[in-house]
Amino acid sequence: ATLMGINRPGMNPNQFYWGKKDTKIATEQIKMHSGLKGDPFNRFCEFYSFAVEKIKSHVENMELPNFEEIKHEVSTHINDTLSERLNRTPNSQEVRDMIEGEKYKVAKKIALKIGSLLDKALYIIFRNRRNN
Repeated sequence: ATLMGINRPGMNPNQFYWGKKDTKIATEQIKMHSGLKGDPFNRFCEFYSFAVEKIKSHVENMELPNFEEIKHEVSTHINDTLSERLNRTPNSQEVRDMIEGEKYKVAKKIALKIGSLLDKALYIIFRNRRNN
């Protein structure tokens, strides 16, 4: 909605930038999605990929992560988060059995990354609109 709203005449792009409230809402949504049936790793990747595809549909000339990069980034977030508790790299079963607090931490990291990408997309849209 933000990417579409910025195209309205007279809009100030600063009102659309990602904030703490957005991070909290997105984190909850991502965490909830990760709890659906299946592997949390795949669910995190699905959500992140969906967000990237939505951004791509509005801003074609922006460099965005591909699915392999998304999987690598999510894997890094999961490994870093679970390693805090396990003191080693987690195996696939430990990733599937991730506790809620760990899912929240991973979801927050993903939400912040999505927010950063959205802010860049808004900047590109606004800059292009001003130049035209």
